[in-house]
Amino acid sequence: MNVLITNDDGIDAPGIQALEKLASEYGTPITFAPTQQLSGCGHQVTVDRAISVNEVSSNRFAVSGTPADCVRVAIASFDFNFEMVLSGINAGGNLGVDVFMSGTAAAAREASYFGIPSYSLSQYHKKGFASNWANSIKLARRGIEYVANKQVGEEGFWNINLPSLDTEVTEAANEVPVRVCRLDRKPHKISFERTENKFTYIGNYQSRHREPNSDVELCFGGAVTVSRA
Repeated sequence: MNVLITNDDGIDAPGIQALEKLASEYGTPITFAPTQQLSGCGHQVTVDRAISVNEVSSNRFAVSGTPADCVRVAIASFDFNFEMVLSGINAGGNLGVDVFMSGTAAAAREASYFGIPSYSLSQYHKKGFASNWANSIKLARRGIEYVANKQVGEEGFWNINLPSLDTEVTEAANEVPVRVCRLDRKPHKISFERTENKFTYIGNYQSRHREPNSDVELCFGGAVTVSRA
C-alpha cells in the first residue's frame, strides 16, 4: 500500500527520514512535506496563492505550503490512493493542547477527514535529551501496532507521543508501556520577556501542568501515549 508521509519540521528534518524508514515496513512511503520548518502553524491552509510541488527525489515532494496543504494536495491532485498517513516524527512533544497548535497533528487531522487511517507521531524531548531516532522508530512502531491490534476509538486521528528515554530500547520495545489516555487540556504556563513593545516567549515545556493519567503525565513518566484527537 502507499503511505503518505508528512511533517511540520520540513522535508529535510531527521524525524521525517526516520518515519520514512519505518513506513517502508508497511508499504511504499511517499513524502509530501513543507519546504521549510513550520512548527506551530496549526491547521492553516493556503487558498489565496498557488502552491508549488517539486519532486526532489523519487517519491519525495517538497511543498511550498503547510502540513495540511501537503495532505490536501497529495490526496486531491495525485493518483497514489493512500491507505495510511503518518505525520512526524516531530522533534518535540505534541501533548495535550499542543494538538491544536501543531502542524504535525493538523496534517493527520486533515487526512482523517478523508477517511484515511492517520497517525501524528512526536518525540518528546526532556531537558538534556540527545536525539536517538533509532529509538524513536522502535517506539513509533510499537505505538502504531498497538493501535492496529486494539482498534482504539472510531473517529479522528491517533496522536502518539514517544517518551524521552536515556537508554536504548530493544527492537520490539516491549519494555516500554503503551497507554491509551486522554489529552491534558490544561493550558501551558505562559511567560514572556518584554523589551519595550516586544514580547519573547520564555515558557518551559517541562514545567507544564500534569493532569493525572493524562498524556502529559504518562509520556513524561516514560510511556508511549495514544490519544484520539
